[in-house]
Amino acid sequence: MKTRQRSPEYQLILETTIDIFFLVDVAVNFRTAVNLPDGKLEIRSAEIARIYLRGYFGIDFLSSFPYELVIGSLANFQSAKVLKTGKILKVSRLFKLAKILRLMKLPLYFERFEESVSISATKIKMATIFLLMVTIAHIFACGWSYVARIDEDEFYVNSWVSKYGIAEESVGKQYVASLYWAFTTMTTVGYGDISPVTELEMIYCILVM
Repeated sequence: MKTRQRSPEYQLILETTIDIFFLVDVAVNFRTAVNLPDGKLEIRSAEIARIYLRGYFGIDFLSSFPYELVIGSLANFQSAKVLKTGKILKVSRLFKLAKILRLMKLPLYFERFEESVSISATKIKMATIFLLMVTIAHIFACGWSYVARIDEDEFYVNSWVSKYGIAEESVGKQYVASLYWAFTTMTTVGYGDISPVTELEMIYCILVM
């Protein structure tokens, strides 16, 4: 059976580059002034670091750490032979779910956006609802794609991806299909063209609906 490389080198480079940018942002936040509740601007480095460490530092670090790169490097060591059995990919994917923690900062970004632009509250609310809906659909789509990949042996023969006939297609096309499923599930009862096959996929559908 023809197989497709689902974690090509360019994808690892892209993800690592994005993680590096976020890690740089973590470092910058230690030197970024903070608006205090009383309206004053905190510019003392020690106080800025203390506020950041007690605030969003944990979320930023956990969601930016290059898990796949580090776990992949462990396979080069003799003591990590257990990871060479194929479990390394599943472990790295599990840790990559931590990147979803970045979404917890969305309210902060929305607040900063409202402060920086002069737009009516109604338009801001509509834009917020739209972005929230797209974000939720993206999360559901990623989860829908992930449940099909939990069992590598079943991915090509017994999953919604194989049933829909896109197991050999690019990750991008599979994502579009997942996003299509997410929107139709969120806004309607679904069209039935993309449906669960395994028990785990059925459970995921129940939770989403």
